[in-house]
Amino acid sequence: MPDYLDDPLLFALISLVITFGSLFVVYMEMPPRIIKKTGKTRPIGERLSGLSKNGKVFLFVFVVSAVGSIAAVIDLLAA
Repeated sequence: MPDYLDDPLLFALISLVITFGSLFVVYMEMPPRIIKKTGKTRPIGERLSGLSKNGKVFLFVFVVSAVGSIAAVIDLLAA
């Protein structure tokens, strides 16, 4: 295992960077919120279902890294 994963603070920071990076990619991959033809807004579920395969992979990465970030922060607080 790499040495940087032994440091809880560095692990938490790396995990947070991955979390926010994947959230940014998911946000950019989502279809627009407002439908141009009708002017109505789409609900978040409809926008998430319109993600491409790449967006769905990054959504999965976001969820997993968010759980890791929370676990790392809890580990830091417990130490």
